[in-house]
Amino acid sequence: MIKSIRLTRFKKYKNQEFYIHAAGISLLVGGNNSGKSTLIHALSVWEFCKMILIHEKGRKILNKSEILGAEGLGMSAEDFLPLAVPSLNHLWTNLKTQLSPSEKQQWKDQFPGYILRIDCIWDYKEQVNKQLEIGPSLVNDRLFIRVTSSNIQDGDYIPTVVYLPTFAGVLPKENKATIVRDWKRIFSASRFTKKI
Repeated sequence: MIKSIRLTRFKKYKNQEFYIHAAGISLLVGGNNSGKSTLIHALSVWEFCKMILIHEKGRKILNKSEILGAEGLGMSAEDFLPLAVPSLNHLWTNLKTQLSPSEKQQWKDQFPGYILRIDCIWDYKEQVNKQLEIGPSLVNDRLFIRVTSSNIQDGDYIPTVVYLPTFAGVLPKENKATIVRDWKRIFSASRFTKKI
């Protein structure tokens, strides 16, 4: 399963790598505004972009052999569904969706317009260190997505990320987006969680 995530220019993370326990449970712990939700949002955006690319261009678009010959896929801002943001530029660090002239000179990459990157690395059975990096680009009100790096081949396993938005109302001063009254019953009924 996914064992590391690298974020480049995604929200508060200009360049950050996270390691997770692929064979068990990983806990995200930190204070308010420390980036816990940002990491989960990045996985949700990665999954959404991966799913759209497969749906529109076919599974081969994710293969290493297709990267240079493939084109990005464009969509309107209204078609971006994985999470709610005031505008799509809020996904980029400091709301900057383009490189400055000096940054362009330093950017050593074949896809200079795709400066936001979400890179996941995973293991699955005998497949070790499989990697898929997806880069969104925002031009006016159009979002373009493409594979910016991959070592996937035909037949390789690709993980699926399921994102369930968090609920509020745990502390009295939090906004109550969803009130959960009987959380023990909900969690113990889930086959994906251990008994509390």
